[in-house]
Amino acid sequence: MDRKKKILIVDDEKTNLKLLSAILAPEGYEIYLAENGFEALEIVKKENPDLILLDIMMPEMDGFEVCRRIKADKTTKTIPVVMVTALTDKKDKVKAADAGADEFISKPVDRTELQIRVRSLLRIRQYQEELMESYRELERQNERLRNLEHMKEELTHMVIHDIKNSLFEMSFILQLFLKHKDRFSEKQVNFLKAGIDNCEHTKSMIQNVLDIYRMQEGKLRLNKEATYLDDIIDQTTEMFRLSLELNELNLNVFIDDELPPVEIDRVVISRVLSNLLYNALKHTPRGGDIVIRAFDNEDSFIRVEVENEGDSIPREFREKIFDRFEQLEMREKGIITGSCGLGLSFCKMAVECHGGRIWVDDREDSMGSRFCFVLPKGGN
Repeated sequence: MDRKKKILIVDDEKTNLKLLSAILAPEGYEIYLAENGFEALEIVKKENPDLILLDIMMPEMDGFEVCRRIKADKTTKTIPVVMVTALTDKKDKVKAADAGADEFISKPVDRTELQIRVRSLLRIRQYQEELMESYRELERQNERLRNLEHMKEELTHMVIHDIKNSLFEMSFILQLFLKHKDRFSEKQVNFLKAGIDNCEHTKSMIQNVLDIYRMQEGKLRLNKEATYLDDIIDQTTEMFRLSLELNELNLNVFIDDELPPVEIDRVVISRVLSNLLYNALKHTPRGGDIVIRAFDNEDSFIRVEVENEGDSIPREFREKIFDRFEQLEMREKGIITGSCGLGLSFCKMAVECHGGRIWVDDREDSMGSRFCFVLPKGGN
């Protein structure tokens, strides 16, 4: 059952209080009466009425001041205030509006007009309260979602921590076996090395997940330093040497002489190159070629290209391939497979964090893919 609406009537003349009360009480409202501004403010504080009928001309504290105080309080400012006045000067109405009054009714009061105005304002007040309650409920839901998100993050980090520990243990065991490689055949040794490589790549994938989240939240700190890309390219390609041999792939590296340094986070850009090289390795047919180039782009950037043979990426998917939310369609069509989508998303965010850009370019023979990225030269 809905509660009765509370109406406060404020007037220093008892005759007016009785008249207004007699008009509104039969409508089913709970009526409160105040003969001055101070008494009115006390009732407002205690009862929080749904509407106030306020006379302007009162001793000690007039209706303008009462209205100003009500509207200045954040707990009462939404209560509709109707000024009841015999004043006809437009300046007084402007003054009342400046004080925060919501409506005006002239004396002598017309019964029907008063009832209609009160109903209308109470209806608006009801809508406001429902809207505020919806807003508060939305805030409560958001708070619950934030708590769930925090719990999810903690759980994700716990799971990732456990997986990384398991991978570390697995890699450690494989490396122990590898120390006694003279006891194994060449094929078995290669399997051990491949297992170690897979452990390292899986750890890199997990790190991609963490770093994508950190970059989205602005929490990833880049430790930039002047770096020569040929060092990073040499280190990264060496990590893939065995995988390239097992897949019978040819790797060709072309780096410009006297390439200027770039200001980068070595670890992050190494992982960009590693992701691109892993992507090329997966999509290159056995016996195919992979090419890495690094050269001065003749502007403020150094350009790096990772090119592989195989199926090319259709033009309409070249922008989408870096967006992990656009990759479902591409997976269904076989354009990307496995985890490369996540790795490419990391590459895009990491390169852009360095002030660079990454894209897919055409190969001259239109067969295969060429991933390109540029990084600002040192000091730019």
